[in-house]
Order: sequence, then C-alpha cells, then structure tokens
Amino acid sequence: MAKKLTSASAIPDDGHVWKIAFSSDERKECLYTLFDVEGEGLSGAVHFPSKLKGFEKWKCYRLEWLTPSPDLTAVVIPEGVTFLNPGSFQGCKNLKSAVLPSTMHGVADYCFNDCEALENVYVLCGKEGWKEPSEWAFENCRSVKFHFVSSIDELPEELRPRTPEPAPAPAKPAKPKVLGKKGTIKKAAYKGRPNLDVVEIAQGVKEIGDEAFYSSSLSKIILPEGLERVGRDSFRNTELKSVKIPASVKVISVGAFWGCEELEEVEFAGAIEEIENIAFASCPKLKRVVVPAGTLVGDDAFMNSPTEVIRR
Repeated sequence: MAKKLTSASAIPDDGHVWKIAFSSDERKECLYTLFDVEGEGLSGAVHFPSKLKGFEKWKCYRLEWLTPSPDLTAVVIPEGVTFLNPGSFQGCKNLKSAVLPSTMHGVADYCFNDCEALENVYVLCGKEGWKEPSEWAFENCRSVKFHFVSSIDELPEELRPRTPEPAPAPAKPAKPKVLGKKGTIKKAAYKGRPNLDVVEIAQGVKEIGDEAFYSSSLSKIILPEGLERVGRDSFRNTELKSVKIPASVKVISVGAFWGCEELEEVEFAGAIEEIENIAFASCPKLKRVVVPAGTLVGDDAFMNSPTEVIRR
C-alpha cells in the first residue's frame, strides 16, 4: 500500500520534514521541498501531498526532491504541480513507476536520470495535453514506457489517490463511576488514584473525607444534594474543570480545591456557611465566582488565583 504524506511539519512516524520556499508572486504560490531529517530518503510507494498544513490557500506549483532515495519504488505527483525541478528523482535506482498530473507542464533535465528500474510513467493529462520533457529528463531509463490515461481509474490500484478515511465518531461521554454507595467517602480513599475521570458521589453521603481525591485523575465530579461538608484537601491537585456545589453544603474546608489548575467554573446552588482559607488557592483559570451574600469567605480562600469574587 502506498505511503501518504500529509503534513507541512515534522512527521514523527516517518522522520521527514517538509520545507517550503515561496515564489516571488506575492506569496500566492509556493515551492515545497521534502528533506529527510536523517538523510535516509523515502521508501516504497509515496503520494506527495497536494496541500500542506497551514498553507491550504496557496498553490503548490513545483516539486523538488533532492534526498537520495534508493528504496523509493513509486511516486505520485499531485494535481496542481506544474513542474518537476532538475534532478528531483535522479539516481532512485529502484523507482519503477511515476504518476504525473494533468497540470504538469514540464519535466526538467535529469529529473529521472539514472532511474534504471523505471518502467511505467502514467500521464493523466492524456497525450494531447502532454508537453515533451527535456531531452535529458529520463536519461538512462532504458525500459521506460509512457501511458496516457484520462482517468485515475486507469491507474494501478496502489497509485490511485485514495479517499480520506472518515473521521472517527465522537467518543461517547464517559459514564460516571458512582462512589460512596455505603454512605461515606473516607479520608484519602482515592488519593492519587488513576483512571477515575468522571465520578458521581452517591446519594446519602454527608461528608467527603479529607484528601479523598487528592492528586487523583479526577476530571469531573457530581455532588449530591444532601452533602454537607467538603473535606480538607479533598479535591486538591485534580483535573476538575468545573464543579457545582449543592445547596445543602455548609462548609468547603481548607485547601479543598487547592491547585486545581484546570478549574474554570464554580457554581453555588444555594447559601453556604463558610469557604475556608486556601479552599480555591492556585486555580489559575478560575476568573470569576459568584458567592452567596451571607457566606463567610476566608481572607486567603482564593490566594494566588486571579478570581473576581462577586457577592449576591
């Protein structure tokens, strides 16, 4: 199966980098050159990309390939490319096939020079639109044959442009893991625990113990009505992005949400008696919180957080 290269930047899986040189025509067109970072060239059958990430609006009109690639067996030049620069595939001794697009206007000297195994060149523009290549473009290609085709359906299967694979279906929301079915969340019960993600605290739990989820992988928590106390450091250093505090909660203890760097939203469903010191300290994304008017808020409850506290 042909390898397809689709990025303008480094491609870690293949170890290649696209480099782009711009034309002088107000940068509306671009010449791109592919170099191999380790100097090992390409191998197998390669589809060169017709668009480069970040440069989708510009027309790639020339292609130049200068890295020795003795293991390259086939090249497919994309629509839009009009010219192959001198020496582009010179010395690719195992290159057997090449596909030239309908937009091709010229093949320069030595482009396929010394491609001794080259047998088939497929020209998509048809014979009428074909412009004879330079005299030395295919020098020492002793067995090359030109095939003038009018449709990609006439190409060998491995050389046909492929329809991009459909994007994967959106992942279903993670099903909450229900904890506290026995009516309690004990101290440090899930401290440092991986693979928690989404958690729902069971109905009937009155208190979340100190350090219950400290430094766990928790990213979402559903708190039940009836909960009264959120313990000290209970959600400290987790990945929570938002939290809704039930109206039944009376106290959010010291350091309960300290260091939750992804926390952006805190909603209070009703009155709460006290938010203790450093309860929401070091939460850099927590910009604004509306706190019930009668709530006692510790002087350092939002220490090192850029939080605007609004009383209502």
